[in-house]
Amino acid sequence: MLALLCSLLLAVPDAEELRRIDDYSGQANDLWTAAGVQPLPEATSGRELRVWAGGGVTGLWTGWIVTPTRISVYSNEIVVDGVHRPGDAYGRVYSQRRSDARGILRQFAEFAALNGSSVTCRVHDGTGYLIEGRYDGSYFAFYAGNPKLCDAPHAKEVAEALNLLWNVREDAR
Repeated sequence: MLALLCSLLLAVPDAEELRRIDDYSGQANDLWTAAGVQPLPEATSGRELRVWAGGGVTGLWTGWIVTPTRISVYSNEIVVDGVHRPGDAYGRVYSQRRSDARGILRQFAEFAALNGSSVTCRVHDGTGYLIEGRYDGSYFAFYAGNPKLCDAPHAKEVAEALNLLWNVREDAR
């Protein structure tokens, strides 16, 4: 009986797999709107990357907008007495012209084939990423859940690209 119960629990898809990419895109649009930024239009040309990282039990969110010449970082993080916690508002905490912006855009453009999918390591804690972009007329959006924690298809490559954004975030501190 216990073996049957365990096999049933393992066969049930997790919540991330049950969500559709439209749900994640909607959540990303809500976060950008809260930060005072218009959602990324799908039908325009040009190059732009947008990523939100966060969720989970902390409630902290960090967002990046990357264009060919500039990287901006957004967050709802506040620090009170040395403790990092979510604030009530989202705002831009960093925006600079950066020579590495084009390279970051190119690296994420390689993931355009992941449009509408998710790269997840089935870990129920940690960081989730809402990733969307436009690159030379192609729009893509996908979800990544804890990509540095497993060997799922594309996880390593996505984790390496996301690490570039976290390095920008550290520069902003």
